[in-house]
Amino acid sequence: MDYTENKRYNLTKGIFIKNFDEIKSLVEKSKYVNTAKALFRFAQKIDRIATTMIKADDLYVARILLRSLLEHEIIAYYIWTKYIKDETDDCGTHYYVDYFVSEQLKREGYNLSVEGIEKGIEKNQNFENLKLKLPFLQEATQQDLEKVYRVANQFDIKRIAKYLNTEIPESDAFSDVNKKVILDALIKYNFLSSYIHGGATSEIEIFEHNKSDDIVKELKSAKNFGLIGARFIMEQLIMFLADEHQKYADLIKQIVSFK
Repeated sequence: MDYTENKRYNLTKGIFIKNFDEIKSLVEKSKYVNTAKALFRFAQKIDRIATTMIKADDLYVARILLRSLLEHEIIAYYIWTKYIKDETDDCGTHYYVDYFVSEQLKREGYNLSVEGIEKGIEKNQNFENLKLKLPFLQEATQQDLEKVYRVANQFDIKRIAKYLNTEIPESDAFSDVNKKVILDALIKYNFLSSYIHGGATSEIEIFEHNKSDDIVKELKSAKNFGLIGARFIMEQLIMFLADEHQKYADLIKQIVSFK
């Protein structure tokens, strides 16, 4: 792993852990509670993925984890960016309401499809059966579901990349992230798709194309990317808190000035 990146990760995570209880309390009291909660939990989720990646000694496993980490990171960065741009809690709320509901609908819809296969029922995945499975849909209409999906679709990572590239001005402090890093992450996300779907491409790359030196190099690269992703979202959370709390404004200055 890159020595400097490892040092900065340790600095940022050390601050996060040391202030964990206070951060949790500030998140719960935040005026933008859903955005705060999302960033706080994403920081923990992404770090768990990253720390598991660091321990991995197998490139196949590391790439599976990296694919998940990239998706987590892009969604978290989008929620933070929407807060910065709009100065509202809307995106965080959409994440915990519309996106959550859309996932419940997809999950139960899939279960109904499996049930249809098992029982030989055509078109078992329908609105009326969904209502039976999900009590909160009792008063909902088909139009309500369409609205939920429409709002939830903002969390599709290609839509996020398009938003960051077309809606955020060049003058934005994170323009390089929006214009280059996120698009590079999408390319890597696509490259890694075969690894989480059990595809032949990933198998051939690991078993036939990779030389031992290449594997070591790629494994180091994946782990380094994991560190960057983990500390970046923790820093976003600290920047979020810095808007209202001077202590965290001072802490983010300490992190940013690190060399």
